[in-house]
Amino acid sequence: MNDQLDFYNKNKINPVEIKSDKKFFNLHHHQRRNLYENHLKIPISWFQNKDFLEFGPNSGDNALITCMWGGNGILVEPHSFVHTQIQQLFEKYELEHNLQEIYSETLEIFESNRTFDLVIAEGFLHAISNRIEMLMKLFRFSHDKVIITYSNCYGFFFESLKRFVFRKAIQMKNIDEKNWSLLLDLAEDIFRNAFEKLKTARTFESWVKDVLLNPCITSESLNDLPDFLEKLPPNWKYYSGSPAWDLSFLYCWYKDIKEENIMEYYLQSIPFFITGKHEDSFSSIEVAKIKSLTELMLDFSSNINQVEDRISASDLTVFQQKSLIDVKNLFWSFQTSNIDYTLDFYKDSCISDFWGMPHHYVCFSLR
Repeated sequence: MNDQLDFYNKNKINPVEIKSDKKFFNLHHHQRRNLYENHLKIPISWFQNKDFLEFGPNSGDNALITCMWGGNGILVEPHSFVHTQIQQLFEKYELEHNLQEIYSETLEIFESNRTFDLVIAEGFLHAISNRIEMLMKLFRFSHDKVIITYSNCYGFFFESLKRFVFRKAIQMKNIDEKNWSLLLDLAEDIFRNAFEKLKTARTFESWVKDVLLNPCITSESLNDLPDFLEKLPPNWKYYSGSPAWDLSFLYCWYKDIKEENIMEYYLQSIPFFITGKHEDSFSSIEVAKIKSLTELMLDFSSNINQVEDRISASDLTVFQQKSLIDVKNLFWSFQTSNIDYTLDFYKDSCISDFWGMPHHYVCFSLR
């Protein structure tokens, strides 16, 4: 059992808990359709009578939507405490016949002689140390497409900053980390207003547990897209991704070979990954500092290091781009040892509304 799975089981966390009312389920349905059709370039009509294998579906909300589009699924969910919830969800929507089986194994343990039209591994590969090896295993189960998510080393910057601010606030306010009520109150004060602007179907409490408090998110969780592309078997290729940075679908002749341009578009999109805003641009020095600072903040927030021993506010003088000035000033404010002043500065600054693009989808397909 990997550390993150142990963390989820011990704390009974559903990392993608969706708000239960109809309004937010409909929102989630529209978001999934947008993901598949507009980002991953897979029309929902494609799913009709397709067999899919999904690892780590949690409570099954995403798998349910895939079955609503006509898919037939086998789910591999090691969180055994949600199996009944999954079955009840499918029964509620009268789709229990589309749910072929639920297994309790992890990806590392699961084996099957079957191959599927689509294999999905969403939201957990970052927690597996041998994820390249596990990606190769996913390919073995598919005769068409594989979809994964990974934690992007650039896009995680502002999420790591939120974790850093929260960890510093806990320390400087001497809050008992076992007191969930106090932790939630603190998170509400710092992040709730910005979180509500996301219009996400996910609950705030789930986000706090899975993002702010998860000790398993470290610098070792991060990847760059080339980490995967360089290991692809010859018969597999990059097909699509989200965020939709790949412009090779646009303004091109249908006979053009788009794979040659993938890394060019990816590198051009790094500023967008960092802030989530198209208009931002950064120098190569700023990008390098962002990457290293992201790693330091993640490890600090997971109690692996002390950032003060590794970086000082003066190191951030390389930050000259407008959206990064407040990051530099935030680090300076921590030196006042007045945490209330620092938190007020953070909440009033533009960076409190920056989320970046921490989690990337990649769809691979057979050539």
